[in-house]
Amino acid sequence: MPKSKHKINADLKPLIVRIDTLKIDPDNERGHDKKNLTSIAAALDKFGQQTPIVVIKKTGLIKKGNGTVMAVRDILGWTHIARVRFDSDDPVAITAYGITDNRTGELATWILPNLQASLITVKDGGVDLALLGWDSQDLDPILAATWEPPPTSDDPIMVYETIRVTTEQFNLIEEICKTITEDGKPVPMADALVAICQAHKSG
Repeated sequence: MPKSKHKINADLKPLIVRIDTLKIDPDNERGHDKKNLTSIAAALDKFGQQTPIVVIKKTGLIKKGNGTVMAVRDILGWTHIARVRFDSDDPVAITAYGITDNRTGELATWILPNLQASLITVKDGGVDLALLGWDSQDLDPILAATWEPPPTSDDPIMVYETIRVTTEQFNLIEEICKTITEDGKPVPMADALVAICQAHKSG
């Protein structure tokens, strides 16, 4: 019997099975390109498998973790993975679970000041931030930002939201915002964007 190869949390040991007994879902709603799989593989190689994948009990079809299995099998060369079994034969429930598991994660939002602090902590601890699945285009503005203190009851409520743009788009936005001035001086980019939007709205 060939020697198994994997890096799995010891608490998941009773759930470990051979990867070749499982089936990738051909109808998986989520796509995994090379960049995504490389990121998944890098994280699992660094931290190991900490949560099990989910498969259909009778068939071994993967309903959560297709990307994980493809990454560890094809990139890391793992032969085993930890899994739990979805204990239902209802195809509607099985499909709904797969969609819901993916979608609920997308509905969460980042608390950006907290994210910044966590990123700095792991970076200072020697962790390569590329392992976290972020591009420098996403990371650099977050790491460089200065966050305002929480508003008092008399202050307007601040909403922190990241808008992803290309370098070319950002340069254009920055160039236009610099034309918005007060007393001959450029105003903060957020104020400039509001002024531009208000002018557009008023026609």
